[in-house]
Amino acid sequence: MRRFQLYGWRDLPLADACGVLAGATGATFDLHDSDYRGGEYYAGRGRGGEEITVQENAADDEGYLVEPDFPGHRTLAYVTTGDEDPGRHLEAEGLELLRDEVV
Repeated sequence: MRRFQLYGWRDLPLADACGVLAGATGATFDLHDSDYRGGEYYAGRGRGGEEITVQENAADDEGYLVEPDFPGHRTLAYVTTGDEDPGRHLEAEGLELLRDEVV
């Protein structure tokens, strides 16, 4: 099983969000650029094996947000793990859990 979580911050800039996540998960992030992800984004892996992608909730060319259900969240963090829940220590760092799915 895999757990897919979406976290968000309302006003934290992208690079600052990576700093918070690095402290909470031990992840090292690399900067990438993708039109699909709305421009610059960061990807990394936490010490527990978490796959983490941090990006802005950017609007595409037609004005649609990446996550339209969360228009008030400027920065998004996608966290993929096994079926364990890293949320307790992430929420302690000021992230807001927006979605949690186990598949």
